[in-house]
Amino acid sequence: MALFRSILLKLGIFVLMLSVFSCGGDNAVSNSTQATAYEISSNSDLMIARSASQTRDAGLSVTQNQLDTSGAGIWISGQGSVSLKPDLAVLSVEVESDAKTVSKALEIAAISMNGIINSLNSRGIVGTDVQTQHFNIHTRYDWPEPGRQVLVGYVVSNGVAVKIRDLDAVGEIIDEITIAGGDSTRINNIGFTVEDQTPYAAELRELAVNDALTKARHYADLTGVTLGSMLSITESGGGNLMERDFGSGSFTMARSAAVPPTNISSGELELKLNIQAVFQIQ
Repeated sequence: MALFRSILLKLGIFVLMLSVFSCGGDNAVSNSTQATAYEISSNSDLMIARSASQTRDAGLSVTQNQLDTSGAGIWISGQGSVSLKPDLAVLSVEVESDAKTVSKALEIAAISMNGIINSLNSRGIVGTDVQTQHFNIHTRYDWPEPGRQVLVGYVVSNGVAVKIRDLDAVGEIIDEITIAGGDSTRINNIGFTVEDQTPYAAELRELAVNDALTKARHYADLTGVTLGSMLSITESGGGNLMERDFGSGSFTMARSAAVPPTNISSGELELKLNIQAVFQIQ
């Protein structure tokens, strides 16, 4: 009986030990599996991160290449120009008066300008063909000694722009208004232009485009490339008229009958139009 109990006790201890060893092995396998899974996950994240980085780099490279080639082509300018006879003279006329009081200076200037306007009206130059450019009243000082100024009078100036369409009469008109305005008269400037430039726009555009095409073909031949179609065209203004200007000299004295008439020549003008064009390179 005692022997039987001893065998049962040993058998129970053996079973208990087997149970303990079995649990420990399962935990180890579980831990090993978790570690392997973690390593795979970590490696996957690293691979994904590297892939995303490579994608961004590739995208940046493509964008950079696009930027580098966005200006490809032949960029050229073209110009059209025509020579014209002017049909309009623009005269800058001014009166300037100096007096001890404002009222007197205004009176002198008004008398002179009224004389000029009446003279122009007698030539049929009226309405919008005469436009005020400036009107100014300012004080005049003397400096009798350093650091001390004394008010001695007032200066009034009144300037107008006059359009003259009879170019053959420009010299005569200048003589007449100089006499009418008296010693206060100033002729500051005269220029010639073409009043209506619209009829020349189509010709100027055709000349400018042909000029741009000729230049683009020449550049293509020089560089050994094939010229493609025009991608864009921009017009710089609607025509730039090179007006003839006779400077800013002034006639300041009334003319007498003994003085020969003023001779004014209108000459020739050049009307220009510029374009910017871009051509594709094939």
